Amino acid sequence: MQLHFTSTEFQSLANLLLEASCTRQTEVNATADVQAKSSLKRRLQVTEDLVAKILAKELQLDFDELDELMEILRAKKRDLGADIERTEDSDSRRDLEGKRVLVEALLERVSETSAMF
Repeated sequence: MQLHFTSTEFQSLANLLLEASCTRQTEVNATADVQAKSSLKRRLQVTEDLVAKILAKELQLDFDELDELMEILRAKKRDLGADIERTEDSDSRRDLEGKRVLVEALLERVSETSAMF
């Protein structure tokens, strides 16, 4: 299955995935449990593969990559929702809401693609 995104969406995805890759690396480094570390390393590798594909604008993803991308988008949507609730500044809130709308659109497109997989 192949996805199609605009340049803005590609840039947003690249930023989200780079952020997720850094978060995953931090989780790997902080985990002492061998089994958990192995699982996190596997997820980190999938995330890094996604980053490479997005930067190359190659979106022929396998099931694991689609699943990981959906998880990253869901987590970002939750984080943005929490940030919106905590933000009192109207300009910041509007910016966060715009980002959440973009993430929701990306998540919907990826979910539709995953459902056809």
